[in-house]
Amino acid sequence: MKTLRLHGTRRLLPVAAALIAWCVASLPAFGQEDPTWESLEPTLINGDNDAQEQAVISMIKLHDEKADAVLQGFLDRVIYIYSTEPPPEPSDELPDGALTETATETVEVAAHAELVFLGDESERDGETFTTMLDAWERQPLIAADGSALVVPTSRLMGGDLGRRVRKMATELLALHDPDPQERRTAALYLGRQGDKRFISLLESAREFEPNRWTRRAIEEGIQLTYFADPDPSVRAKAARELGNLKSAAGIAFFEEVLLNASESNEDVLAAMTASLQGLARWGIVTTIIQTVWNGASLASILAVIALGLGITFGLMRVINMAHGELMLVGAYTTYVLQKAFASSAALSSVSVLVSIPMAFAMAALIGILIEYAVVRHLYGRPLDTLLATFGISLIMQQGARHLFGAANVDIASPAWLTGGWQIVTGVVLPYNRIFIVMLSVGCIALTYLVLLKSGAGLKIRAVTQNREMAACLGIKTRSVDRWTFAFGSGLAGVAGCALSQLGNVGPDLGQTYIVDSFMVVVLGGVGKLAGTIFGAGAIGGGNKILEALTSSPVVGKVILLLLLILFLQRNPQGIFPAKGRFEESA
Repeated sequence: MKTLRLHGTRRLLPVAAALIAWCVASLPAFGQEDPTWESLEPTLINGDNDAQEQAVISMIKLHDEKADAVLQGFLDRVIYIYSTEPPPEPSDELPDGALTETATETVEVAAHAELVFLGDESERDGETFTTMLDAWERQPLIAADGSALVVPTSRLMGGDLGRRVRKMATELLALHDPDPQERRTAALYLGRQGDKRFISLLESAREFEPNRWTRRAIEEGIQLTYFADPDPSVRAKAARELGNLKSAAGIAFFEEVLLNASESNEDVLAAMTASLQGLARWGIVTTIIQTVWNGASLASILAVIALGLGITFGLMRVINMAHGELMLVGAYTTYVLQKAFASSAALSSVSVLVSIPMAFAMAALIGILIEYAVVRHLYGRPLDTLLATFGISLIMQQGARHLFGAANVDIASPAWLTGGWQIVTGVVLPYNRIFIVMLSVGCIALTYLVLLKSGAGLKIRAVTQNREMAACLGIKTRSVDRWTFAFGSGLAGVAGCALSQLGNVGPDLGQTYIVDSFMVVVLGGVGKLAGTIFGAGAIGGGNKILEALTSSPVVGKVILLLLLILFLQRNPQGIFPAKGRFEESA
């Protein structure tokens, strides 16, 4: 029986030893309380940079809105330090080893100070007094008599954090910013610091992150942090994970490490090399996708610009060199409406939608004036119309400089047009360019309906194909000319409204695109809607492809122009040449 008890005791010894070891290891934890607002406050007031950093991290880990509000108060410099007990007056004679006046004041502030926000202010006896609000609860501090504590502002010191701590606190708070892009930027910044203290915060943010691409960025930040680990196996795994994530930040890290030869472990170097090779292949894919999208985006812009130009040139044989300035009218109309709607957030968000019909109307009205005052007297004289409309373009440019100034004006896109749609890693389609592509499709559809599905379009096509026969059938050709010119001018105004969402607007905006627009019209075929669409695709897409291949916009444009000349030598009437009676009457 004794032997049996001895064997049972031996079997229990390992379990008992493990239990005792766990208890011993846990003793510090039992004696250590979780950090609270009160325990962190003195460190925020008087701690050095390292201590303040740790206090900020502890505050973020509280996951408390009030703690975040206090940190934000530090960053906004609206937090103050209120010393509840003024430092004692230093004596004239200090014994050996006594604190100096500055040191005494620091000790007193640390022991008797609170973080506060400022409440209501008042003036009394030439001094400003303010109500003290507790930094954590935002409730008035209570004086000895039970009333709200009101003290002179001279007893307050500005609460501040060091520059390094401020940057870290800013990025930690940005992990919970409503904007997904801000959260991504913060995650990558924290990952590049290589600080293991951030891993738990990043993992917590990843767990609750609803956006797919932001979760991916947070994972990048975590792996970038692991890449700074002293353990080579951890670094190698992190390098492979960054390669799998197709991390652009990882590329920069790997290239820097290889350039400085700061990594000697073979496994890590092999993992980095394999990841860089995979990232290089993925870079080719993303470049192709981005180039195709940029070409489609430019083609959509050129299509809107060239639609009106093609209709006008195809119907009346008028070379309208002022077409670019009609775009300028649409752009400045958008600018004026944005200024008018700036006082209302609701109206400001839809100002660009209101600007589209207004830009069309303003440009069409000015087009009618140009046609009535100048163009109608020069029908059948294309060179004269070219010179006359060129003069009009100079007058309109100077008018824009006189009204709005020579400097460019900024037209801010509404919130729903900022940012972009990320389709794959490394490729983001900006919302403003998606909007322009959709607007271009809408303009093409509208033009198609007007020309091919309406009575007005039937008259336009009749005058285009055979002006004399259309006049014999009772069609007022001059009226058709005027309203067609107005329609083409209105489309130019819509193009100007679209261009205003891509950058600043200045008096020279129209000259940037007018040459490419004429190239689109000539390449597609005069008076052909389908030709305009195909021509815009060829010029816009070809321009971006050649620019990517030559790494130079100027060289790409020169090559494109040479290719256009060679094509027109063989096909002078463009992709869709005129046929039948239209060709004979031209």
